[in-house]
Amino acid sequence: MKTIRYVKNLKSKKILIISTGGTFNCIQTEEGLIPKYDEASLRELLQPVISECEVSFENLFLLDSSNILPKHWKMIAECVNKYYKVEDGIVIIHGTDTLAYTSSMLSHMLKGIPIPVIITGSQLSILNPVADALENMRIAVYMAKNNYPGVYVVFNRKVMLGNCVSKTHSKSFNAFESINCRNVAEVNAYGIQIDEKLIPEIDPFFKVRSNYCDKVFLLKITPGLKPDIIDYLVEKGYKGIILESYGLGGLPDSKENNFIEKCKDAIEKGVKVIVLSQCTYDGIDLSIYETGMKTKEMGIINMPLATKEYAYTRLMNR
Repeated sequence: MKTIRYVKNLKSKKILIISTGGTFNCIQTEEGLIPKYDEASLRELLQPVISECEVSFENLFLLDSSNILPKHWKMIAECVNKYYKVEDGIVIIHGTDTLAYTSSMLSHMLKGIPIPVIITGSQLSILNPVADALENMRIAVYMAKNNYPGVYVVFNRKVMLGNCVSKTHSKSFNAFESINCRNVAEVNAYGIQIDEKLIPEIDPFFKVRSNYCDKVFLLKITPGLKPDIIDYLVEKGYKGIILESYGLGGLPDSKENNFIEKCKDAIEKGVKVIVLSQCTYDGIDLSIYETGMKTKEMGIINMPLATKEYAYTRLMNR
């Protein structure tokens, strides 16, 4: 564990801040909060955070993150591809609702990137005097200029791997958690403590992989759900199915509800299938129960500790 209290020799660092909208950039209107971008105002508000480095801005799009689509992930990845060779780090401002999906997808698209890509946002607009926006951005910029390669999420004084994050609280400033993986870094009275063992490796042949397939479906198994839903998804041309099952991940295999046979048929037709647990922590283990053993034998993709966001975007990434 490395502790960094403060580093003063980073004024020459070049940081790009990409704005995609979200609460961070919102203003209050009669119709509710809506994203609005004004580079001059944003630069002024962020001055306490960005004064020690050379910062440029890119307003990529301006969306409430509930409206994020796969095409927007491709746009972000291609924007990063445009700038990563000339910037020391990149910070992406993003709404919180779909931030974990975006960070997971970018972890696939930008795997092996040689610079830091930090995704952050806030639960309150930067215009709110008690907002978490400036604090999140302060740590995001600090991580971006400290040469730790990879895709990360910064929120509530935590730095998390982008492929391990889920949103767990809708109102709390502690909105995100790193699931089944330690935080890369935390900020406390000692400074920022970084676990360098978790830093992703650089790919010397790094190349952005921005192609995707949007025919992927996430299905939660519930008591009484009929397995013919799998037939329907196959008929509709879905190429990947993620099943959130119970406990350790075994699928129902009773005579009335035999999901295992339906999934086996789908796999034989070329559909990729992942089984996850509906439990947030500890993941799946298909070696314990008979239903788990049968599920394992049908040829699923084994991702025992994956979040639903990571599994979903993994099947989408091509």
